[in-house]
Amino acid sequence: MMFDFLLDDAAATSSLPEWVVPVVVGVFLVGFVFITIIPNRKRQKQQQQMLNELKPGTRVATIGGLMGKVVTVNSDGTVEIDIGAKGCPVVIVITRQAIAYNLDAIQGGVPTGTNGAPTQTASGDVDSEAPVEEKKEESTAEDPIVNDKEDDSI
Repeated sequence: MMFDFLLDDAAATSSLPEWVVPVVVGVFLVGFVFITIIPNRKRQKQQQQMLNELKPGTRVATIGGLMGKVVTVNSDGTVEIDIGAKGCPVVIVITRQAIAYNLDAIQGGVPTGTNGAPTQTASGDVDSEAPVEEKKEESTAEDPIVNDKEDDSI
């Protein structure tokens, strides 16, 4: 080989047995498998189980962030989801793999934002059970949108 002189020098100065390096590499490979591949398989099985348990009425979130209720689970691998508000249905057709979460199974079905405030529900309404702070906007005379006086300084 071309680099045999490097191996000869390393073997002459090393006091480790020849089998140590392959064993260490093997231990790292086994560790890599346990750290990365096995948890990924577990997550894939859980995702597949969640997709198999979909039925009409289940609240879901898509990988794109849309939330809605399952209307129909089709045999061709697609799902019809109603993402509209109450009284205004908007039905979209997506693939099963585009569903990220079953919202009915997460936190008792009440999705919350990062600050704990209620978020928009699958029906498009804010969760009515949680308290929602209402802001009343008071208009002032200095508000340029509300101010009826014309500004001639421009």
